[in-house]
Amino acid sequence: ARLNKAMGAKEKILVYGDYDVDGTTAVALVYKFLNNFYSKKYLKVDPIKNYQDFVDVVEEIKKKRFVLGKRFLGCECLYYGHYDMLVEYSHYKPKYRTIGMGIVHGVDFSEAPLSLGRMYNTFMFFSQGNKSKVKNTERFSLQLDIGPFIHYANKIYSEDEEKVLKKKYGRTVLIYPTHTYEKSEIDGRELDRYREMIRHYSEVFDTILFCVYWHDVLDDTFQEISSIPKVKLVSCGLRSDKKFLSRTKTLISLADLIVGTHVGTYLGYAMYMKKEIEYYELEESIQEYGVMTDDEVLTEIKNKDLIKKVLLEKSDTTDIYNDFWGGETKLCTKEEIAAAFELRDEVISSSMGFVIRFNRIIQTLKEKYKNSTDPRSQFKYKYLEEINGKLF
Repeated sequence: ARLNKAMGAKEKILVYGDYDVDGTTAVALVYKFLNNFYSKKYLKVDPIKNYQDFVDVVEEIKKKRFVLGKRFLGCECLYYGHYDMLVEYSHYKPKYRTIGMGIVHGVDFSEAPLSLGRMYNTFMFFSQGNKSKVKNTERFSLQLDIGPFIHYANKIYSEDEEKVLKKKYGRTVLIYPTHTYEKSEIDGRELDRYREMIRHYSEVFDTILFCVYWHDVLDDTFQEISSIPKVKLVSCGLRSDKKFLSRTKTLISLADLIVGTHVGTYLGYAMYMKKEIEYYELEESIQEYGVMTDDEVLTEIKNKDLIKKVLLEKSDTTDIYNDFWGGETKLCTKEEIAAAFELRDEVISSSMGFVIRFNRIIQTLKEKYKNSTDPRSQFKYKYLEEINGKLF
């Protein structure tokens, strides 16, 4: 009765469970039920074609202090549709969905170590640099650096629909403003600088798209510039939207020029899609309420300054693209991704989720696939060989 009342009033609901297989499975099932109830209508809105409807959705969410997030085992891999995108790409439906799976949701320029639960046995990253940050790798963990995630996403619209939009927009610039999230805030956006930027690009472009992150759509600055001729505000959707990365791919595809005002994951995606990139310096400072050490903060500043320098000087981006986003050489085939998912399922199923059993199971699976001629099994054996030496 209390749950029904909370759902009827759209209250915030905390789902809490034990950090073991049955506990996380129960949390996942309850979360899925509640998320479908709360978010179904929100995720129907197209924030590219119907931006104002999306603004209304976010306003409703924020009024109720309800954020579509995920806080159970494997939660991070569901952000921005990464997990579902890879499942669709591989044509393999994992048995245990997100249990034991860790997919980083963006490039971390701080090089801060990732400390995840012992139940995680499969990680996916952009690059070797991201991969090297995982702590406690003496336990079983399959770690794959798979290159720019956008490679694995489909576009949101058909080719014909995209052609119609491209014809409508004409010569297009796509601008990515600095964005905030729940644990950060911006020390005031400079409206005059945004107007100056718009005047600059209005001289050579028919349409100026501003891709506004969901957490910032109610910002007064964007409300102000939305009425300026040639400006169109768009968004890729909520963080929990499965189509987030597909919209990102579509918007970058529509643009003739990508303009960055901050260093973020989207820059590598634009590099992957062979787009011209400009960096437009804005004096905007983000205050984050995280747990990074002073050294990690300095490392993040150093890495971001390096990327800014390359873009401002219009230098070759190959090195930064490979270092932070993995580059094309890290891209995986459908069979390689499917093999990783299937191997994860086999380990969890055989161990019943008990980490202490992983060591024995790995050795058994290595013998099973050692002399196999099946391509997927050969990939599994290769992964198991890479795990060797990291066991507890």
